[in-house]
Amino acid sequence: MAVVVTAAGTAGLAILGKITEFTVKPVGRQLGYICFYHRNMADLDNNIGKLQAARDTVQDSIDVATRNVEDIAADVRHWLRKVDKILQHAETFKNDQRHAEAGCCTKWYCSNLRLRHQLGRKAKKLIIEISDLYVERETINTISHPKDPQQLISLATTGYQSYNSRESNLKKIMDDLTSTDVNLIGVHGMPGVGKTTLVAEVAKRAKAENLFDEVVSAEVKRNPDIKQVQKQIADMLGLKLEDEHERTRAARLLDRFKNERSILVILDDLWDGIDLNILGIPFGDDHQKGPKKLMSAKDRGGA
Repeated sequence: MAVVVTAAGTAGLAILGKITEFTVKPVGRQLGYICFYHRNMADLDNNIGKLQAARDTVQDSIDVATRNVEDIAADVRHWLRKVDKILQHAETFKNDQRHAEAGCCTKWYCSNLRLRHQLGRKAKKLIIEISDLYVERETINTISHPKDPQQLISLATTGYQSYNSRESNLKKIMDDLTSTDVNLIGVHGMPGVGKTTLVAEVAKRAKAENLFDEVVSAEVKRNPDIKQVQKQIADMLGLKLEDEHERTRAARLLDRFKNERSILVILDDLWDGIDLNILGIPFGDDHQKGPKKLMSAKDRGGA
């Protein structure tokens, strides 16, 4: 009989222990909101400062990316919205005039225990939410990424103005772009007559009307740097060219062009003409198979 009683007593102690665990801890937590009210408010201030500093650092990176015409990552924008919301909420909470009453508490007396508990609990909740957002920042690895080069085409011609002569030229070029009999289009005229603006508008409309899978452009200028022109074209195609020989780069561009069904290549500001094969643009025997080409130059010899 004694053994049975001992076993029952052990089970009872285990049950009592569980009851204590599930009752004492929550009670202690609730009392903590009251007893550690001032500590929680100080911790809240500290966490707000850390999160604000993290936000400022991210914003600085965003400003740099924006100046470089890059797209801001969606998770970064989402994180900023959450941060701004919680910081505004925390600031409103800190400015609550009821803190003056809740703070009036001596060792033996508190004027409003219920209010002190309510505000202390809210402070603790905000601390946890702010801390979670601070930790979430550490999981964001990329602030921004380069814009799709095709998106930049629409940005380049926002100042386009329509004139009768320019519109007629534009219409002629757009008609030629859709013609299967035309593979090379030249635009020529003296500097300052608007050739660059015209071909930029062509690029914008060709992209908007989905006339080609890709629309790429490069500025050639007088005495062109072949590698630089190749880089402009490659960047718009999303192709990374290493610092290798011009002919090797040209071969890689040529392979890239052959992988596309339809491409419009715009070469602007030519002076003395340029060998398209050296650039890596299909021409000559591949004239009819290569991309459609639009070139602007000072005179007919360049385009």
